[in-house]
Amino acid sequence: MFRRAQWGKLTVIINEGNIRPVVPLVAAKFATECNIAVMNHVPAKFDIDTNDAIVRKGCLEMQYAVRQQRHRLKQKKFDPFPLNLVTKTSPVKSTSNEQWIDLVESWKTPSKM
Repeated sequence: MFRRAQWGKLTVIINEGNIRPVVPLVAAKFATECNIAVMNHVPAKFDIDTNDAIVRKGCLEMQYAVRQQRHRLKQKKFDPFPLNLVTKTSPVKSTSNEQWIDLVESWKTPSKM
């Protein structure tokens, strides 16, 4: 059984030609942890070689995927509704309620409306 506490940092391996880690559990955790500033946070949370060109490409692809996912989520769950009808709990399993509230607050800003 895989336990992060026993092994310390998660080892992320992205093979050439792939944009995601090989191990599905690590890929899921990596995708959940990624955000727009992924390059600033990856060394603290993962055992990963950030100087490798393949890893850099994988991280950039993940950034674009996360950005697109947020855009689609906004179009589906935020844009069609007035602010008083936007749900206060996360409609997506991969996003916690706190993360959802942060997203809604960022979408309320005039630059993102």
